[in-house]
Amino acid sequence: MYIYLKNLFSFAKRYVLFCIFCLFIIACNKSDFNFNKLASNQWDATFAAPLINSTISLTDINLPANCYLKVEADNSQSIVYTTNFITVKSSDFIAQLNSIPVNTTYNLSTTDLVAFNSASVGSSYQTTSSQIIDLAAQTTNGVVMDLDSVVLKSGLLNLQIQNTFSHNATVVITIPAIKKLGVSISNTINLNANATNQLNIDLSNARIDLSKNGTTKNKIEIIYTTTIIKANNNSAGSIIYSGNINNASFKTLYGDVHQQTLINKELDSIAIPIFNNLKSSAGISINNATIQLNFTNSFGIPFSSSFNSIKGFNPQQGNFYLNTSGINPTNFIVNAALQGQTSTASLTLNQTNPVAWGSNLSLNGFLNNMPYNITPKVNTQTNPSGINFPLYKNFIADTSSASINGIVTIPLDGKIQGFNVKDTFDFSFGSVNNVESFTLRTLINNSFPVSLASKLIFTDAAYNVVYVLDGANNAIINCGTVDVTGKTIASTTTTSEFLIGETVVPNLSKVKKLIMQLTVASVANGQQNVKIYADNNLNVIMGIKAKLKL
Repeated sequence: MYIYLKNLFSFAKRYVLFCIFCLFIIACNKSDFNFNKLASNQWDATFAAPLINSTISLTDINLPANCYLKVEADNSQSIVYTTNFITVKSSDFIAQLNSIPVNTTYNLSTTDLVAFNSASVGSSYQTTSSQIIDLAAQTTNGVVMDLDSVVLKSGLLNLQIQNTFSHNATVVITIPAIKKLGVSISNTINLNANATNQLNIDLSNARIDLSKNGTTKNKIEIIYTTTIIKANNNSAGSIIYSGNINNASFKTLYGDVHQQTLINKELDSIAIPIFNNLKSSAGISINNATIQLNFTNSFGIPFSSSFNSIKGFNPQQGNFYLNTSGINPTNFIVNAALQGQTSTASLTLNQTNPVAWGSNLSLNGFLNNMPYNITPKVNTQTNPSGINFPLYKNFIADTSSASINGIVTIPLDGKIQGFNVKDTFDFSFGSVNNVESFTLRTLINNSFPVSLASKLIFTDAAYNVVYVLDGANNAIINCGTVDVTGKTIASTTTTSEFLIGETVVPNLSKVKKLIMQLTVASVANGQQNVKIYADNNLNVIMGIKAKLKL
């Protein structure tokens, strides 16, 4: 008998919670409910096994991690779903700086030869040469930026310097464009005759001017000042420089990204589980829902974003689409950020933006189709026409990112008509050998503007029907009384008794599954708008009376 009552107690809790779950389509997985919110207090001495006496509101339901219950200014309630559709980091947009070769050879020019040959042995002869190298950054689209300057996080200039003259020499290598702590890089290398030397210059935290004082882009000039100590009259030879700037990674790039694509793809979906368990041949109508698209940008690049499509899906209807061509504005501008800051912008879709056009839906029509998930496809372009650039045109920091977040707000405001909700539980009565029959009684006081009728199907493990308790034509929870605005002004009490008689009880030991089928409707079978408020609740009193075999 103890096991039997324990199983019925567990069933009663699940049954009531499932009913609450159905109230105004607060559709979360049954595992999301917090059973500890219910109490099993004494309530009626005439019943042998008191089960539940509890008051429950929507705040007693545990919602998924990306979902919360919002109380609006008028005390009405909304379900809010949030997601991060996409984040693009600088590493997703800019490949690391190219490995830059440094290859040049210094030979005595005709003028140098005349001067060198006329100099006496043991004297010094000095000359200057230079080399221009490219330091470019390429985006993942294959577009090369026009860089004005860059601050490096790391990098190493490796130079091998070979002297093929038969004279010793000294070379001063100066790079005015590369500064560390405000001082240009300059290194002096002593070269023996017919010998090779190595120079490694650490470029970590170096600031590089790539404009050559505003005259070009992506360029670095290296100046070589060479002093040859004349040991003999042999003028043959050269000084050969070879190497690379390797492992260059940036802290910040400054320049022009040009107009190119940052994002052009279908984004991650946002799941809307409120609709997952609902099926209907009638309809749903939701008022004043919104989808808010929030853009955050810490790139020094302005963006223009447009939505190629916003797709909804459920298994009954397949794919359906919002009228994205009617979104105002069609091209949404997100300004460039100031360095170290974030630029933000928002676009809100509502019942008037966009309107329906052909087979493409307004937001109300889109949500009334009950999408299990919503998937946007976005096209985002850099540096759109007519937008002012920052001081350095654009900047990209190694920490820069751009994100699109979504907030779907579904007010519990509207109509529900003829919804059939179905769910299956594992359930066992246990031993019923000593039980002849039992009665389950519910006393439910409801201030929600939603009613429920039910059908309970008990099956064995193979889903063969053992017993059906059919209350589908009778409301087990009646609607509260509402005013013309759809707000409950008085609660309604419904008393129900379910008798399982002696011809049925012996078969209950076979039961392994419980299938619940419920019909959900708002006031007047979905013909009137209703609205859920924070003070709506359900008081449930439930008990069981068992007749035992003598």
